[in-house]
Amino acid sequence: MHVNQTTAYFDSRLAMGDRLCHKLEAFAYDFGRSYDSYLVIEQSYEYLWNADESGVVAFNRCGQTLFVVGGLLAAEAHKEQLLAGLVAYASINKLTVAVFNLGEAELPSFRRQGWQLNKFGEDAIVSLRMNSWQGKDYAWVRRQENYLQRQGMGLSEVRRETMTSDEWQALMTELMAMNAVCLGMRPQRPQKLTFEGWFDPDQLGRKRIFIARDAQGLGSLEGFLLCNPYQGGREWAIEIYRSRPKGRRGVVPFMMLQALRQFQAEGIRQVSLCLVPAINVEKPLPNDSWLVRSLLVTWCRFGGFLFNVRGLYHFKGRFRPNFEPRYVGIYPKATWRVVIDFLGVSGLFNLAWRWPWLKKSADHTDSWKSG
Repeated sequence: MHVNQTTAYFDSRLAMGDRLCHKLEAFAYDFGRSYDSYLVIEQSYEYLWNADESGVVAFNRCGQTLFVVGGLLAAEAHKEQLLAGLVAYASINKLTVAVFNLGEAELPSFRRQGWQLNKFGEDAIVSLRMNSWQGKDYAWVRRQENYLQRQGMGLSEVRRETMTSDEWQALMTELMAMNAVCLGMRPQRPQKLTFEGWFDPDQLGRKRIFIARDAQGLGSLEGFLLCNPYQGGREWAIEIYRSRPKGRRGVVPFMMLQALRQFQAEGIRQVSLCLVPAINVEKPLPNDSWLVRSLLVTWCRFGGFLFNVRGLYHFKGRFRPNFEPRYVGIYPKATWRVVIDFLGVSGLFNLAWRWPWLKKSADHTDSWKSG
């Protein structure tokens, strides 16, 4: 790949070396502004740094499109430089770039540099300040919590430093097995969406794990949560949640409410329940992409068999979050090629075995992949 003098490109964490990997983790922790910022420490990304190492972006590449996760990881004073370097990199290599989970405060910078912006969905942000979890609004989540507490369910955080090596390995094997079963039930199996993380015990960094067990926390494993830090650890996100198939009802809301109580006790100000894509995207923005907007609206209305965004929106709404708008920026503009690349990187083409008409598209997209 071609770069100019303002940027440095690495095709993997291994290529960056230990020093830059440590710096990457610190940037994700300190400068991350969304639940997906900490995903950049995982193994599956390529990286573009400012030449002076003042900022970095991480991306997946599919076809001719770069899908950036985690946003612009830099101090505010260096973000414009990082964004300009990303635009130059895309232009030199004749690529399109899509950056997910932009907040409203970030949009002016992208507009100044000619990006096409669409609303992509909403992030469910739960405020923990002065929240007692009482009253009618929280009746449903309290019922799930009370029911499982009466059944002897317990939630606890697990930390590697408090366990022996054998104990930790046994627990991680148990969690990975549950995770694999849950992923195997998804339409996109086994691929993740661009804006999702993996559960990888070797790439946890400062992520936190909470597990639910029967018998006051000493019995069988019923589920687990994986939580990501951002904003320097002042805010957290419940990014992955899994429960045992055909297990006790209400395990996921039980775990989430218990974890929210724990974060609240630690003085954390708010917690993200993560993005609900394609929700409330009907209203056009100035100079947005009609193509992207129309496809997102179609996804919300008719795509529940692939990813039930309406059901997800309803479930997360039980915790009475503030649904904050999130945007996708595309440079230089959205095209059908970008859409097909997104479907490829999101795992939709894994459904080709069900629908033969997708097979030809999947093969065509695979032929575009590079790097």
